[in-house]
Amino acid sequence: MHDLLSRLQKALGNRYGIEREIGRGGMAIVYLAQDLKHRRRVAIKVLRPDLVPTLGPDRFLREIEIAARLTHPNILPLHDSGEAGELLYYVMPYVEGETLRGRLQREQQLPLDEAVQIAHEVADALGYAHSLGLIHRDIKPENILFQAGHALVSDFGIARAVSPVTRTAGAQMTASGIALGTLAYMSPEQIAGKKDLDSRTDLYSLGGVLYEMLAGEVPLGPSTSTLPTEGPAAEIRAARESVSLPLAGVIARALARAPADRFATAAQFQDALRAASVPRTAEPVAPSDRAKRGWPKRLAGATGVLALVVAVGWYAVGRSSPLDVHRVAVAPLEDRTGETRLAQLGELAADWITRGISRSGAFDVIAATVARDAWTAADATPGGQVRTLAERTGAAVIVSGAYSLDGPLVRFDADIVDARTGRLVTDIEPVTAAGDSAMRAVALLAERVTGALVARLGPEPVGTLVSNPPSLEAFRQYRLGLEVFSRGEWDQSIVHFKRAIAIDSTYPPPVVWAATAYNNLARPGAADTMLMTIGSLVDRLMPLERVNYEWQAAVARGDRAGQLRWAEEGYRLARSWAYPFGLNLVRSNRPRQALEVLSRYPRDTPFARNWAPYWERSGEAHHLLGEYRRELRLVGQWRGTNPPQLRDLQVEVRALAALGRRADVERLLELSLSLPAQGQGRARVSPTLLALVAAQEFRAHGYRTASHAALDRVIARIRSGALGDTEPYTLGRAVYLKERWTEARAVFDPLAHARPENVDYLGFLGATYARLGEHERAAAVDSQLARVNQRDIRGLNTRWRAQIAALLGDRELAMRLLRQAADDGIPLGIELHADIDFETLLDYPPFQAFIKPKG
Repeated sequence: MHDLLSRLQKALGNRYGIEREIGRGGMAIVYLAQDLKHRRRVAIKVLRPDLVPTLGPDRFLREIEIAARLTHPNILPLHDSGEAGELLYYVMPYVEGETLRGRLQREQQLPLDEAVQIAHEVADALGYAHSLGLIHRDIKPENILFQAGHALVSDFGIARAVSPVTRTAGAQMTASGIALGTLAYMSPEQIAGKKDLDSRTDLYSLGGVLYEMLAGEVPLGPSTSTLPTEGPAAEIRAARESVSLPLAGVIARALARAPADRFATAAQFQDALRAASVPRTAEPVAPSDRAKRGWPKRLAGATGVLALVVAVGWYAVGRSSPLDVHRVAVAPLEDRTGETRLAQLGELAADWITRGISRSGAFDVIAATVARDAWTAADATPGGQVRTLAERTGAAVIVSGAYSLDGPLVRFDADIVDARTGRLVTDIEPVTAAGDSAMRAVALLAERVTGALVARLGPEPVGTLVSNPPSLEAFRQYRLGLEVFSRGEWDQSIVHFKRAIAIDSTYPPPVVWAATAYNNLARPGAADTMLMTIGSLVDRLMPLERVNYEWQAAVARGDRAGQLRWAEEGYRLARSWAYPFGLNLVRSNRPRQALEVLSRYPRDTPFARNWAPYWERSGEAHHLLGEYRRELRLVGQWRGTNPPQLRDLQVEVRALAALGRRADVERLLELSLSLPAQGQGRARVSPTLLALVAAQEFRAHGYRTASHAALDRVIARIRSGALGDTEPYTLGRAVYLKERWTEARAVFDPLAHARPENVDYLGFLGATYARLGEHERAAAVDSQLARVNQRDIRGLNTRWRAQIAALLGDRELAMRLLRQAADDGIPLGIELHADIDFETLLDYPPFQAFIKPKG
């Protein structure tokens, strides 16, 4: 082994200063070294020489290269790899501290909450890697390290890189008889030597690690490859009584012999861990006598009507429950007709019942879309959907029902249940109508439900009901618009919203959402025009819809104070407005308050897990506070449950660049080339934009060499057409950031003359003139910007004027214009901190005070 150290020093001495051996295992010897170029301590793992002849070096290096693309807060990154002096090696950061194995040897059993947290963080790392198609294959305590109290998974991709040559006793073995993977943690299919392993094999191994952290021993004997014969749930409870039944169940499912019986994804494993960690205070409550009698009867009824509120198997929430008796959630009525022409009638009915209850003024009503999402995502067992709907919304009163065909008639049934006890509050007299009169039946059902609620639970109503719901086709177009909108296809959503408006002009929600889409497309003038068409119909909006109406109107007017005021009002009414309020707080440079607000929206909800903008705003808030590592951890949580997208890569690139991690940024920029662009208008994210963001962030944090290298690469790719983005404007931005002012002027001069109404073209041209010392021309462009029509820019021209003033040396004018732009709606903070045109103001106290986080 001394000869090995000498060979390694000779081969890598010009790059790494090898200090000493710090560990060894079945496949590798680990050396502590100094990265001479980056002046950092690293760990170099050298594959044992007896393995090398049986491996294909090219395949090894290819697999390591793939694994090196992993960037996640809970994954120890790979810095480098290669072949030197017939030795195969890879380089990782040196992490001071012990592995999980070391801690288990010292403590044997870990506290419950710490073990669960470690498993949760490892699952986060696995979920991210699995989303990229990478499986670890060797999850064990030795490969879990700790840094700043958090778990780091090491050796990702190594088990696959060291490919098996022979198979002995079913397990994968090298020619030297070294098992690839550790038998105590290997899944049955891995032990059997199956090739088509998937993510569930890693989850099995993680289940074994969690078992050992709690029980102090592995679920399998450490020296045997036999599969377990007793149930893991019983075993873990016998080994440690404090393990709850739900947590034991999670472990048992993770250690199921058949992959199909395990968790399908790491996110499911995390969700189960989270649920099992919540203390249970509830006890079963017997169903009401009425429910016992009525349920079988309804199942067997001639019309097949099914009451969706089922008391059978209901679990009460307990006296300490936060459920509010004056909060109501209305589930979508179940379609029992089998008629496609009546599809979504149940959603329309739920929407209209919700509006009726809301307009009574007697109750706090959950938005119909929120209730629908909670209902459809819930456990479909008896009582499961009701329980989930109550828990997710805090509503103690649940309204649900069904609609069916009774001969030529459509029949609507509804029940009202007190979610605190699972008992029926009242049932509603069925409503029937001919198919062509179904909308009138929906209106009558809303009246009856509202009247029954007020009579049983509420104060006197203060509002009136809207008599006629929209046509079913108008509602369908509205719902289609919402679905398309949620995917970020704002221009297409406007098509559906306008169709709904054309079908039924008395239904105002599509108008508000069309205006929202226009604002997202940076067309506030069109949004303002759309909102003006509502007129007296504004009184038909529900409270939160009215808030959105006022918020969008403030956005369209460029009224920053109004935007913040109405977003806060929405947040006061509903937690679902944590995002709009948080967004406005970030844009108002109040990141700490934004994080506090955003944290109150449950991050394990389908909305938070799957909607990138929610996580982006939280990342921006951390970035404004200089908390770049927290920003990385946050995007890691998002990436753990979602495939990579350009939007989350943008957050990750920004944080990595701020930390100066050039190699990691370059890997992400390469990855971005394989991903489609996202968003529209000024919100569009493309691989080109990602590279420009990286360059700006590098420069803003003092890494000018890395910034220029990123720009050189993107300029070359733009000119070659490799990025599929050959627009002159994109090239102009890149050469401007590279400080090639003459080239930038050559790009923007013809653009601005061809389209003098384009504020960005004018702004770059004026800034370029200022950079080149052509002050009179810069002043002429400034005057031109001052005359631009404000309808669809809302302060953007004023911000460009502030940039030109800063470059011309007029700091006082620059600050006055910058404040005016902010008042007109231009975002603060994240939009300004990396702008190179404001570098001349960095030492100017008024500018420092302006960009300093306010809360």
